[in-house]
Amino acid sequence: MNPAKEVGGDFYDFFLIDDNHLGLIIGDVSSKGVPAALLMMVSKAMMRNYSKEGISPAEILKKTNDFFCSENKTDMFVTAWVGILETP
Repeated sequence: MNPAKEVGGDFYDFFLIDDNHLGLIIGDVSSKGVPAALLMMVSKAMMRNYSKEGISPAEILKKTNDFFCSENKTDMFVTAWVGILETP
């Protein structure tokens, strides 16, 4: 196993939204290094928090995108997938 020499913006997460729904997030930030890692953390936290509102994956991504489009001065972007799995 070789340790990473730099941080980056690849991420995934899974978490319980409620007793019957599992949230899944996979993404990648367009750059590398500390700025990408920071953007990854912010975007992952935002998507996770929006999922707790009970909205669709499309709306989660739209709200996250709207925020970053209005606040992004570095022209970095996130490619992401959000899914909600209904569990029995």
